[in-house]
Amino acid sequence: MSGSPVGSLPGATVSARKLQLHLKLLDTDRLEELKAALLEASVFPGSSRVAVFDHDALAAVGGERPPEAFGSLDGYLELGIAAGADDTPLLDAAAALRERVAGLIDASASAAVLGDETVIREGDGEFQLFRAIRRWPGLAADQFAYHLYFVHSLYGRLSPGRPGYRFLFSDPDASVRAAQSAGVAIDDVDAVAQLIRTRELTFDPPPQQAGLQEATLTDGALIVDRPRCFGGTAAHVVAVND
Repeated sequence: MSGSPVGSLPGATVSARKLQLHLKLLDTDRLEELKAALLEASVFPGSSRVAVFDHDALAAVGGERPPEAFGSLDGYLELGIAAGADDTPLLDAAAALRERVAGLIDASASAAVLGDETVIREGDGEFQLFRAIRRWPGLAADQFAYHLYFVHSLYGRLSPGRPGYRFLFSDPDASVRAAQSAGVAIDDVDAVAQLIRTRELTFDPPPQQAGLQEATLTDGALIVDRPRCFGGTAAHVVAVND
C-alpha cells in the first residue's frame, strides 16, 4: 500500500508511481556528462523524463532570479511505473544511476522523491518548472496534501496558456529507500509541483502571469516552509517518454 497522503484525498486519482531525482553538480562545467548519464538511465521499461536546469531562464524572460532557497539544481530524472506497482524497478534504476554519477554530483545537495503522481491538467512542452516543497513543521501530511490538491491547485489551473500541471506526493519511507539507492542525502521533500510549458509560455509569458504568481506564493506560504524548498527556474526537457 502506498504511504503517500494522496491516497486519503477524496476523489483524487493517482496516475502513476514515480521516482524523481533532483541532482546538483559538483562542477557546473560537467553538465553534458550528467545529461548523458540521465539519458542513459531514461531507457527504462516505464515512463521517463530528463531535464536540465537553466539558471538564467528567469533573466532571459526579464524576471529576477529566485531567492537562494528557491535555487534549482542542475539535472533531473523522472521514472514512472503503474500506480500501485512494486517499487523495485525504480530503486534498481536509482542504484544503477548512482554508479554513473559518482564523482559528478554533490550528494549532500541532491534529492530523491518517490511517491504517487496526480495530474491536475494534461499538457506537454519543452520546459518544466519544478518546486520541491516541504510543509511547515507541525502541519500534518494529510492537511498539507488536502490544501495542495484542492486549494493551491486552483492557481495552476488558472495559469495563462493552460500549461500541464501535476503533483508528485512523496511516500516518506519509499523516498528514504530511493535516496539510499541513488546515494543522495535529501529524502524529506513532501511534494513536487510541476508546470509543463511551451517555449512561448516560458520566454514570452502573458502579462497576467505576474499577478497570478504573486497570489500563488501568498497561498503557498500557508502550507510551505519556503526557506526549506528548492526549484523555481525553468528546466529544459531533453527527453521524454510518456
